[in-house]
Amino acid sequence: MATQRILDFLATRRPNGPCLVVDLDVVADNYRAFERALPQSRIFYAVKANPAPEVLRLLASLGSAFDCASVNEIEMALDAGATADRISYGNTIKKERDVARAHQLGVKLYAVDCAEEVEKVARAAQAQKCSAAC
Repeated sequence: MATQRILDFLATRRPNGPCLVVDLDVVADNYRAFERALPQSRIFYAVKANPAPEVLRLLASLGSAFDCASVNEIEMALDAGATADRISYGNTIKKERDVARAHQLGVKLYAVDCAEEVEKVARAAQAQKCSAAC
């Protein structure tokens, strides 16, 4: 949706070549509308959709949770102000070392699609726990 703010930006500062222009007020309005429409739900923003720090910071400040597909995305969400309890590691082909790193960063919610993935998460979390306390 091209808001007046976006149109003004494009009229005065349009870069050469393709660009993505996002009105953060629209992002905030959309997040709040989603929240109102689904009051019993927890909203998880897929970081891969648009990992711009400005978008992540805004959503973190609004209380959004984050669906991350890599350790890099987890770190970006944390840097934006999200807490680990608001992050899900949703990549279903995670490397065990990445699960261990996510666990080290405090992430406790993982998407899995088979028993082997559950076992991988459990092993990596246990290994991380033991390296800190065993």
